[in-house]
Amino acid sequence: MPKARAAQSKKKAAPKQAAKPLPPHKPAVKLASQGMSNLVTNVPAPFFTGQALGVYGIVRDTLTLGVAPSANKRAMYFITNCGTTSTVAAVMTWQSTDTTTPVGTAVLNVPLIGAADDAGGPTSGRAQKCTWSIHVTTPMLSRGSAYYVANIDTRMLLAKAPSTYTANDANSLFTTLIGFPTTKAHDTAKDSYVRGSAHVTDFNDYNNFAEWDGNVTADSFMLHTSIWPTAVPNVRPMSTTVLIFDVPANPQSVIITVGARFYNRFPTDTIPGRMMVDLPLAQQHMINRLTRPPQVGGGAY
Repeated sequence: MPKARAAQSKKKAAPKQAAKPLPPHKPAVKLASQGMSNLVTNVPAPFFTGQALGVYGIVRDTLTLGVAPSANKRAMYFITNCGTTSTVAAVMTWQSTDTTTPVGTAVLNVPLIGAADDAGGPTSGRAQKCTWSIHVTTPMLSRGSAYYVANIDTRMLLAKAPSTYTANDANSLFTTLIGFPTTKAHDTAKDSYVRGSAHVTDFNDYNNFAEWDGNVTADSFMLHTSIWPTAVPNVRPMSTTVLIFDVPANPQSVIITVGARFYNRFPTDTIPGRMMVDLPLAQQHMINRLTRPPQVGGGAY
């Protein structure tokens, strides 16, 4: 009897199905800069504006703080995508204790498209995306320093041109910026990696092409983000992010990475010009989202 039941159970048992093969692994598209948003895709346009070529680039800068003879150094990075220049950040560094010493200014430029339109570069351009990241490379046991991230939607009011700033002027601007309601405080011991991106602030500047300037000076770049007496402001399609680094108790090392994507137009008798295509058009529901009034509240950078 038990043998008969065993035989009957074998007949009723369903045959074992072969294990389904796993789907092929599709690695996510990542750029050389870890954590950067996907800069390789174009942003659709709300209306047809002709042909252009999507161009993106990444630039890095290493910042060292708390090391003699610059143990009291402070630094600020002003980051945005102007749409008409390959310069994506202006940098101010100074000794916080030397109040009358001139501030050092520098710029970060996206490579390959630094020439102006009359020097072989693109003829015109407009902004698409702008991303940034902070990576603390200081050994773990030595970390511990304050830094701040300010996300600014309006133009900053400066006392004068950045190239004429003294350390006293920079200290005053430093205090003002870290007091902004949208400024967030961080610590290198806890926040060793922070990233964010800019957002659109002026849709007219953002969606229209303008003459390409290539690499520019710190003062020219800041005309896209700020205003000061005698200054003539330039287009400002996207918000400004200011990375602010205070004097540390121990030496700190930080890598700042900025990425930007543009729509550029080139002469049609050049190779980039022959690669231009029609700009992709956004669907109506996407346009409605882009053109609705801004929402009040907090959120990510």
